[in-house]
Amino acid sequence: MPGDTNQVSDVFLYDQSTRTTTRISIGPGGVQANGQSLVSRISGDGSLITYYSNATNLVPGDINDTYDTFVYDTRSRTTSVVSRAADGTQGNGETASPAITPDGKFIAVTTGATNFAPDDTNGVADIYLFQN
Repeated sequence: MPGDTNQVSDVFLYDQSTRTTTRISIGPGGVQANGQSLVSRISGDGSLITYYSNATNLVPGDINDTYDTFVYDTRSRTTSVVSRAADGTQGNGETASPAITPDGKFIAVTTGATNFAPDDTNGVADIYLFQN
């Protein structure tokens, strides 16, 4: 795709009605992701797309330097992080393999993060369900 020069995997949306392709794994102001973006899933009505990425410039304040799960809203053209602890802090381990419910209200991820639930000390990856 023209302008795609970041040399990493990105997430794109193809609109069949307009026959246009849009890169959605971009940061504020359209800046290219500085890391990989992988495994996208789309809500039933096409308004929300979730994916995971190790890019640190997709949203302001991403400082945990690991794979986070993001959701892109096709209506508002905004990206947000969904893999956060209840207090809003970023995960202390990577998240991957996102899945989204057809209505887009919930996103499930596999994660090695231990700060999403109290007393997560089992030392293995868990599956978490985040409300979007």
